[in-house]
Amino acid sequence: MKAIYLFGLFFLTTIFGYTQNTISLNECYEGLKTNYPLVKQRAILEQQKEVELSAIRAKTLPQLNLNAQATYQSDVTEVPLPNTGIEPLNNDQYRATLTANQLIFNGGKIKASQGLQNIITDRKQQEVEVNVYQLKQRVNQLYFSILLIDEQRTLLKIREQQLNSKLNEVKSGIKNGVLLPTSDKVIETELLKIFQQNQEA
Repeated sequence: MKAIYLFGLFFLTTIFGYTQNTISLNECYEGLKTNYPLVKQRAILEQQKEVELSAIRAKTLPQLNLNAQATYQSDVTEVPLPNTGIEPLNNDQYRATLTANQLIFNGGKIKASQGLQNIITDRKQQEVEVNVYQLKQRVNQLYFSILLIDEQRTLLKIREQQLNSKLNEVKSGIKNGVLLPTSDKVIETELLKIFQQNQEA
């Protein structure tokens, strides 16, 4: 969660720090879509789902197995019958088999596996959506905070202009002897407060 806040802060300060142009909230959202890696995870999850589903579908394809075996017998059985013409067996023997398997019925296990994979992917997509929504909320918060700070600075500048105008009037009154010499100190104090508020904002 802290990473989201830091990213949002970095994202908005990057946008507002380098340009003096006004940027809309939708432009912030577009920047979020193009720059934040979590948003790109949606496509990755879809690709992962397709790979998993194709692996599940492959279980319905026929499977061929080829096995080969060669053995050497140290001794073979002989039946010595006279005049039969039966030759004794060879000491080496070879065997090869080809087995074909085709899944005919599995009780709906493959369909259930596909459904489960879809559910898992949908859940992960929802997690991404929740995280993106939280990030958008953070972007909203930062965006409107920056707008509020800009408005506060504008108001402080207006107040500073008013106080400077008033200070000039008071100094003129002091110069002409209409006001006390310390009358301008109150306005200068207010100007100092505005300067400090500008520095904090």
